[in-house]
Amino acid sequence: MDDTHLRALLGERHPFTSPASLRRAEDYLTEQLTHLGLEVSTHSFKALGGTYHNVIATLPPLVAARPAPPLIIAAHYDTVEGSPGADDNASALAVMLEIARNLRAVPMTRSVRFIAFCLEEENLLGSLAYVSSLQAAHEEICGAIVLECVGYARTEEGSQQKPPILPIAIPTVGDFLGVVGNVVSAPLVRAVEAAANLAVPELKTVSLLAPGNGAIRR
Repeated sequence: MDDTHLRALLGERHPFTSPASLRRAEDYLTEQLTHLGLEVSTHSFKALGGTYHNVIATLPPLVAARPAPPLIIAAHYDTVEGSPGADDNASALAVMLEIARNLRAVPMTRSVRFIAFCLEEENLLGSLAYVSSLQAAHEEICGAIVLECVGYARTEEGSQQKPPILPIAIPTVGDFLGVVGNVVSAPLVRAVEAAANLAVPELKTVSLLAPGNGAIRR
């Protein structure tokens, strides 16, 4: 994978300080997903005094089977104020686009829904609005793989520090991928980690099952 998507998305993408860049990111993602031949739509929601959009692209199953709940693969496209948003979260968007490109030839038995969420940095407003729409429609989802900050790695000892809330030991070198889910998502966490270890043995992974629904309690 080259860095074309990363460079195209690089730059502050904030609803108040850089709204034009936020819209350009939305347009770029829509264009790229459409170019892949996917069915692309937007989920509009009201927030912060305006209307914002989650970009959604659907890859239908290639294998004829009984309808099954879709799998979601997602990443957010907004940034915090003052950030170029390279690792957080253009890196994950680039990965999501590459996953979409590569999965087109895979005989999937369920549809995959690629979602670029807006306003994640504003208390998860985009994803919460989307989940509310799923609940209102009584739509079932197989699971969700949400990509976040996947483009930064270091090989020096001490380059990874452990957040105090983590209940597990983690490596002190920041060259691994964390796979985190709540208890209900345990099968999906195990499946993602197993697939990563099989397909890319040199990629180190560390998994964590958060108790309950995964909410942080301080």
